[in-house]
Amino acid sequence: DKTAELVLKAKEVLSFEAIVQTGLSGASVAFPVSYITGIPVVSVRKNSDYNHGYQIEGYGNFESYAILDDMIDSGDTINRVINTLNGFSKPKCTGLIFWNANVTTDQIKFRLNLAKIDLPFYTLSEA
Repeated sequence: DKTAELVLKAKEVLSFEAIVQTGLSGASVAFPVSYITGIPVVSVRKNSDYNHGYQIEGYGNFESYAILDDMIDSGDTINRVINTLNGFSKPKCTGLIFWNANVTTDQIKFRLNLAKIDLPFYTLSEA
């Protein structure tokens, strides 16, 4: 799987212990990638989406993580995930991994700049 290969490539440089995902689309990719790579998954839900569970679920003892997402639009999702995790255990986000091959590096750089997010990233479109 190309996404699993991308995650392993990113892990060599970003040095993270867990993959963090949010939303249904994130779960549909993150859990198979976790199975293939052996990297644990942490799920972060929106405040309104954890009626049947917790806001943070998954691997509980990690100091660093990478966010696995399909794309970036406003940056709100990335900031929400980072802020949510900072409120619980203070792990460090070492980078971002975007699995949507239709999103270019230039688009991601532009969106990250607008959102004032300064993190390294990997994207499937450049893999």
